Amino acid sequence: MAFGRIAIIPIEGPIGGMYFPLLEEIRERRLSMIEKYLEQAKRSRRIKAVILKINSPGGKVYPCKRLVERVKEIKKFTVAQIEEIGTSGAYWIASWCDVILADDFSLVGGIGATSIKLDLSDLMRKLGINFDSISSGKYKELGSPFRKSTEEERKIREEELRLVTQVFVQDIKTRRKLKREDEVLQGRVYRGREAKDVGLIDDLGGERKAIELCRQRTGAKRILNFKEKMERGLLSRLFR
Repeated sequence: MAFGRIAIIPIEGPIGGMYFPLLEEIRERRLSMIEKYLEQAKRSRRIKAVILKINSPGGKVYPCKRLVERVKEIKKFTVAQIEEIGTSGAYWIASWCDVILADDFSLVGGIGATSIKLDLSDLMRKLGINFDSISSGKYKELGSPFRKSTEEERKIREEELRLVTQVFVQDIKTRRKLKREDEVLQGRVYRGREAKDVGLIDDLGGERKAIELCRQRTGAKRILNFKEKMERGLLSRLFR
């Protein structure tokens, strides 16, 4: 065990695309690299423990779920170390680790999901811009920003949101022993110390404590930090 490794894998920034071509490509590239490193950590016999270094507000549902599924597959000791922020989908990912750490001033929680639709219809009318659209079905323009949502469309979005939130909340209730559950599951964000009080994290601490926990549990000594590999990979992609 003394020659085992502790893998540190960063999860930083919004998870998933941002609807701008370059940013979306970078986000997808980052997501793919995180998945690759999680898979490597799962398969490598040398890696005995994994630290997820989280500094993220969450992001799109599907990309977050992709990472949740990857973390669930790792049958090794795992620690989520939340830095400045670990909320929404990022906290969902953290919840599947054996231990969650955060700093006193970390932002933690934000359990739930949000459905946002941009409405430009009033602005376009003021600018004298008309938008003419022909669709093959009445639901094809469900998310269109160029017209207001109908009551039926709002109900559809509400149902989609309910289903997503149901899965997210059930995972948290299963994984964590929450106090003040009614409050915690309403999307509130807590600072680190209060997050510990309500059961969202196990203890206060940073990277040093996360490494110490991994060494105590597994006996592994060496650190394998994937952050540098990820940064090199993203830079080479950006400037190729």
